[in-house]
Amino acid sequence: MSNFVGRLENELKCPVCFATFKQNVISLPCQHKICEECVIALCDCIVFRRCPVCRLNFTPTELKRDHTLESIIRIINKEKLSLDSETYENEEVTFNADVSQCKGERLNYKGSGNTLNVEKSGEYTLLGKIRHLKYLQSIKEDEKTDDLLTEITYLASSTEIVEPFQVICALNSIAESMSSRKCEGVLNLADIALKLAGYVKNQSTRLQCLLHTASYMQFVANTMAKSSKREHFSGHGLDILKTIFVEIERMDNLESSESAKGLAWCLKFTGVCCNVMSMYDKSLKVNKDALKLLEAEFGSSICKNFRVYGMCQQNIGVAYKKSNMETEARSSFISATESYVAAKDWTSDSQKQESINRTLKCLKTVA
Repeated sequence: MSNFVGRLENELKCPVCFATFKQNVISLPCQHKICEECVIALCDCIVFRRCPVCRLNFTPTELKRDHTLESIIRIINKEKLSLDSETYENEEVTFNADVSQCKGERLNYKGSGNTLNVEKSGEYTLLGKIRHLKYLQSIKEDEKTDDLLTEITYLASSTEIVEPFQVICALNSIAESMSSRKCEGVLNLADIALKLAGYVKNQSTRLQCLLHTASYMQFVANTMAKSSKREHFSGHGLDILKTIFVEIERMDNLESSESAKGLAWCLKFTGVCCNVMSMYDKSLKVNKDALKLLEAEFGSSICKNFRVYGMCQQNIGVAYKKSNMETEARSSFISATESYVAAKDWTSDSQKQESINRTLKCLKTVA
């Protein structure tokens, strides 16, 4: 019975983080299942939302809880509690500095007189270590977390990755949460994410990977700006964003409209980081460049259909306000509000209203 439960549980894993489903399983329109935490990350940080398994586009309004699967998981958990205690031995992953591929991790399962050896890929091991790092963070084990970050960095840079998108999402998530203490470490993770994105053959998926990394740089910049690590981001961090922009420019197989939107999003993320770092002149430049790029591709009226257009105007307003140019700031906030109302690519009405309310709040400060 224990073997059956173990095999069944092994099939019930999230395809993004590879963790066994615990609760709140989300079903996508394509019927693939993802854990709630990963769905939130996908909806919040990815410009082009696609299923990580089949790449089918989805919107947050199409997501549904899978109550049937959640009931099955609850039954499995109850069954596990009733089983006799089992012994698990975990043999740590072995590294060879001369080989650019991890040997993998072997889990020896011993119970009921049987032994089952399971070989796991280096990629699976990497994702498992990232999950363990998040656990160490939750219990404030800073020293162990720092050591594991070093190990993850090596493993990520030396392992042959089959599914780069999943690994990039995982690396970006720990970069955000550790940026206040290990600034250079998390920026190195972003460098690795860029390298992994280069291995993605599908151009649209590669664009998705690059923009995912660029979006997380906003959170890293915000955390570093509140500490003594500001100068680390203004150098290395902005170089990473510049590299992302160049990589998107080099994608010859993208449609010009998709490329233009991708470049605009990258500039928008860069503008946010510049505002956070008090680099207001640079923020004005990159956000205005984004507006010009969208207008050149779609025309001044059509480009307002995209929410990134209003977001760049919002960034410009913030930069003007911080530079004590209130007249210009007010004009930019009004334009951003109008663009938000006109935009047709919001993922939900609540997201649209939150953005409008945020801009109106800014507008009140310069009235």
